[in-house]
Amino acid sequence: MSIYICLILCVVVTEAIVELLCKSRLFLPLRNFIDNITSKDSWFCKNIVGFINKIISCGYCTSVWVSSVITPLVIFFSEGYEITNIKNWLLVIMLVIFVHRVSNYLHMFIDKWVDKFYSNKESVVILREDKTTDGEVGGYNE
Repeated sequence: MSIYICLILCVVVTEAIVELLCKSRLFLPLRNFIDNITSKDSWFCKNIVGFINKIISCGYCTSVWVSSVITPLVIFFSEGYEITNIKNWLLVIMLVIFVHRVSNYLHMFIDKWVDKFYSNKESVVILREDKTTDGEVGGYNE
C-alpha cells in the first residue's frame, strides 16, 4: 500500500474515531460516567480520570492521542515500511503530527459546513448532560 493511501486512511480513521468519542450519542453514557467519576475525592479520580475527561471533552486533544496510536499502527503494518532507526522514528512522529492536523481540518470542514454540529444549540447538549449552574451547557457557554 502506498504511503499516501496510508496517510489518507490514517486521517479518515482518526477523524471518525474522534467524532465517535467526542460527539456521538453512542458514547454519551461513557462520557457522563467519566464526568461523574471525576467529582469523587480520590487522587486517581481527580487526576487520572480527570485527565481522560479533559481529553474526551476536546476533539482537538482527542485527535492527538488517536493519531498517536493509529498512524504508527498503520505504518507498522503496511507492506515494506520498517522502523529500525531514529530517522524512521522521527518520520513517524512527523506523520503523527501531520495526521493530527489534517484530521482537524477535516473535522472543521465536516463540523462547520456539512454537519453544523456546534452551531446547533440542541447538539451541544448531546456532548454532556447539563450539570452546570453558571449558564454553561456541556462545557460550552451559551
